[in-house]
This record gives sequence, structure tokens and C-alpha cells, in this order.
Amino acid sequence: MFLEKTGRAGGQMEKGAVIQAVAGWLGIPEGVLVRESLLLFLQDQKRLLEAERLEILSQYGVRSAAELRERIEAGTLPEHPTWENYIELTNLENGLSRLEEQVGALMQMFPKHNPEAETPPMSRAQSVIHVARAIRLHGLHGHRHNIKNQ
Repeated sequence: MFLEKTGRAGGQMEKGAVIQAVAGWLGIPEGVLVRESLLLFLQDQKRLLEAERLEILSQYGVRSAAELRERIEAGTLPEHPTWENYIELTNLENGLSRLEEQVGALMQMFPKHNPEAETPPMSRAQSVIHVARAIRLHGLHGHRHNIKNQ
């Protein structure tokens, strides 16, 4: 396996050592691995939140949280459970905004062009392919985190 255990208690590797090992195994700079991995994770979370948002909007035939609120207040939609769904919708929209902020912060922290990189940065497609292969070959699995109300 490409991640060999160290002599630490429980055989755990430090985060930096894991990143270094995976980047070395994939043949990409560490900054590229971190940036691309986090971007993929954040984009996946964004897709999940957007799907939930669209589900609520389509349930009521509206295009926005504001329109849903207007219809509740006008009495064209029942208050219950529509108010609860409105609150969920606004939480989803807030989560989407926070994700966009995190993507921006990530891009500032790990700029696309890293002059210190030992090898030229891979294209986004190449990075995705390398990470996907590593996951498929070594059974690495991510976990979905509920970020809507964090």
C-alpha cells in the first residue's frame, strides 16, 4: 500500500506525511493535491445542497426562497409545513454561500500556479483522474459531512 504506517502510536501517520505520501505516489505537487482534493469535496457538497434546494423549490413551484415566502404570506400556500421548508431553504442557501466563500479562500491559500512546485501543475482533468484511480485502487472512501447548519 502506498501509505505505509509509521512508528507512531496506533500506526497513525501525521496529516502532512499522508499528504506527502499520496502526492508522491500520484506524482503531483502537494499543493496541487490539497487544492484539487478540497475543491472536489467542496464542489460535491455544493451539488448536494443545490439538489436539496431545487427539490424544495420544485415542490412548491417557486424559483426562490423569497418567492416561497411571498406565497406563504399571501395565503396561497399553507403555513405548515411550508414555513419549515422555507427555513430549510434559507439554511441551504446560506450553506451554498459559505461554500463559495470557502472555495475563494482555498484558491487564495493554494494558488493555481505554484512557482515552488517541483513539477508543473497537472490539469484539473489529470488531477481528478489520478485521485479517482487512487481511490478506486486503494479503497479510500470519503464521508459526507452535514454543513448546512455549521
